[in-house]
This record gives sequence, C-alpha cells and structure tokens, in this order.
Amino acid sequence: SELEKLAVPMGIAAATDDPVHPVEVGVEWMTAAPRASLRTVTLDELGADPAVLGAACVSALLEA
Repeated sequence: SELEKLAVPMGIAAATDDPVHPVEVGVEWMTAAPRASLRTVTLDELGADPAVLGAACVSALLEA
C-alpha cells in the first residue's frame, strides 16, 4: 500500500531466474507504484557483467 502513494518515478530491475528474489515481486511493485517500470535480466547476465543490473534500473527509471 505504501508503493501506491509513491509520487516519484520508480525503476525496478529483477532477475527472471533468481529464486531468492523472485521476479514476481518486481512485477507486484511495478503494478502497485503509479509511475513504475520494470526491466529484467538473468543471473547469467548479471554474473558476466554486474553493471547490467544498474543499467536495467536506469533504463526502467527513464521509462517510468
């Protein structure tokens, strides 16, 4: 319910194959926040280049 009150844009990045931090949570956050966007990566992409997570977040934020 707190995310529903968020007035600023929100960029969300999530790994589609992360069992500890399920992508479904990112989808829930995106749905709840009025100005949110989601980008996804895989754990293989993240392992090869950790910067992909930040890039995904920035990309999502720019669309939010």
